[in-house]
Amino acid sequence: MTAENQSYSSPILYYLSTCPHCHKVIDFIERHGIQGIEMANVEDPKNAQELVDVSGQDGVPVFYFNGKYAIGDEQCISMISTLVMNNGKMD
Repeated sequence: MTAENQSYSSPILYYLSTCPHCHKVIDFIERHGIQGIEMANVEDPKNAQELVDVSGQDGVPVFYFNGKYAIGDEQCISMISTLVMNNGKMD
């Protein structure tokens, strides 16, 4: 999915500290030593608003990068895997 008119340039994972689906994605990132992903806890109102701005909804986890986003643990992990395999390019 894509988000129009957004200029966030770093990959971002929007998460909630009590969300088990979010922790599945975080565990994947940590287990594979993936670096460079900004972690945005939506308990912070600024991050919560940013999440709505990029995805149009408020559920987590959401992974956002370069105008595209994934919702849910499996889609987030898939998008992160693709990003890593393509050396940071989401084609």
